[in-house]
Amino acid sequence: MPRFDNPISCQVLIMSALLAVLPGVNLAQDRPGVALPPPSLYDDSTAARPSRAERSEADTPLRDVAGMLRSFDYVAGTLELEDDDPSGRAWADTARAAFLEGYAHELGTPLTPHARLLAALELDKALYECVYEVRNRPAWLPIPERAVHRLVRRNAS
Repeated sequence: MPRFDNPISCQVLIMSALLAVLPGVNLAQDRPGVALPPPSLYDDSTAARPSRAERSEADTPLRDVAGMLRSFDYVAGTLELEDDDPSGRAWADTARAAFLEGYAHELGTPLTPHARLLAALELDKALYECVYEVRNRPAWLPIPERAVHRLVRRNAS
């Protein structure tokens, strides 16, 4: 499994991962009027956290959905990392499915047409987390790192 311990390997894996999920995303349909993040988002010479102005710009609500999915994964990852307890993965999968079902129900429309965009946003969040953990909590790096590999495998088919 490739590691995220240096900026070059991070950027190579990021590009590979995004290419695995982005071909199915129709940005004109899925994100009208919203620009893609700047290419330097994961550049090691910039701050990993977007500015307040960037965070307040209009964006797709699916970014928040992706963030919630990553939160479920962090619960499972923390249990695996700190307690060597794999039971959190089943809980995270159940929570993920229930959240997506409830979100689609409240929205009144299925999320299926936006599955590739949601996958790309979830991967984007996991990659951001890798950069954050390398800089701030290196011992926690395996949590988002495993997620990146899992997300790429899930969406490559």
